[in-house]
Amino acid sequence: MAILIIILFLALLVAIATVILALYNSEIITVSFLAWSFQSSLAVLLLTSFGAGGLVGWLITLPSSIKKSLTISGNKKKIENLEKQLSSKTYNLPKVDDEVIQSTNTPSEP
Repeated sequence: MAILIIILFLALLVAIATVILALYNSEIITVSFLAWSFQSSLAVLLLTSFGAGGLVGWLITLPSSIKKSLTISGNKKKIENLEKQLSSKTYNLPKVDDEVIQSTNTPSEP
C-alpha cells in the first residue's frame, strides 16, 4: 500500500512539473510531420504529448492487468469449489482406547 502511495505521489509531481513546463513555454510554433503542417501553442503540444504517453503506457499494461484479474477470479472459484467439497466430506477417525494412549505416554525403562 505504501508503494502505491509513493507511485501516485511521484505521478502527481511529474504532472505538476509538466503543467509548469507547458505554462512557461506558451509560444506559437509550427509543427511539420510528413505532409501535415500546423501551428499550435507549445504548451498544448507538451500537454497533449504527455497525455498521449500516459495513454499508451496504460494501454500497454492493460492486457496483463486483465489477465491477472481473470486468474484471480478463476482461483477464487476453485477455492470455493474445494471448500464446498471439503465441507461435504466427513471424516471418521478411528477410536483409540485410553489404555493405548496411556501406554504410549509412559516412558519405557531402558
